[in-house]
Amino acid sequence: MTKDGQNDKITIKPCMVVYTICIQNGVNFMTQLDLQRVRQSINQQVGNRIKISANRGRHKFETAKGVIRETYPNIFLVEIEDESGKDQNKTVSFSYQDVITKDVRMMLLEN
Repeated sequence: MTKDGQNDKITIKPCMVVYTICIQNGVNFMTQLDLQRVRQSINQQVGNRIKISANRGRHKFETAKGVIRETYPNIFLVEIEDESGKDQNKTVSFSYQDVITKDVRMMLLEN
């Protein structure tokens, strides 16, 4: 907290979304507004190609290229491109919360 009793706010700007983490009594928490901003940002990118990295635990990230296909209230779908060309593309779901917590990182690619 600041000297005048107001909450400190830190703005973080990953590649596609902007959200705010409030710090109150030394504890970080996200507001509902943050979730809405992430949803809106991803919804605006439907149909665009992205590079996505997903945290699979123990400091392992899987990276792939794909297209944001659909958005829903709690999740969004990404069609992952099969680089080998042997199998058809697969669709994977991610939650907006994964983006906020940085378990999923996205970067827009030029079409």
